[in-house]
Amino acid sequence: MSNPIDLTTLVTQHRAVWPLETSIGTITLKYLRRTDADAIRNAWMGESEDNMAIALRVDQLKQIAEFPDGLDAAKATEFLELVVKMQPVFDRFAMGCFVEPQPTTVEELEALFAALTPSEEEMLSAALVKLTAPLPVHLINYSMAMLVKEYGLPLANDLTVENLTEQQAQYLEEASRRESQQLIDVMNAGSK
Repeated sequence: MSNPIDLTTLVTQHRAVWPLETSIGTITLKYLRRTDADAIRNAWMGESEDNMAIALRVDQLKQIAEFPDGLDAAKATEFLELVVKMQPVFDRFAMGCFVEPQPTTVEELEALFAALTPSEEEMLSAALVKLTAPLPVHLINYSMAMLVKEYGLPLANDLTVENLTEQQAQYLEEASRRESQQLIDVMNAGSK
């Protein structure tokens, strides 16, 4: 079982940077920003109608996966095949996490990885997975979001739409979704 997410870490993600000491020098990383992730996804989808169709189908399958029955074997296989086709998006997400150096092409990213030792490559890959991974929404305590809203408290003093990380945005979206669902539940209970 996974541990709950530390909310203090989540709300300060937009400030955090991680220096990784390697044989080729220090590599500094940050969490993927929501604005960067959206720009990357939109640019990739705009490159072709096939990309758009792939992205839309992946979104549909993610929604199906949230239902109790989830994805059957055929849909799970389809999902994995589509995710493989989205590798260019994930490469660009990874590039969005670099502070220094800043690879701007897949070739530069691959060259950076090639220059590392195997253990450094593994360490960098693990860090990039963490910095680009979706937020595990089931591991979050959403009572903080209710307190923030109820009392007008800032989540973080310097948090803006511009520097909001992907995980921070997912947290706020899930908190909003839960609040909306509570309102719907109350309204439905009142109409019975």
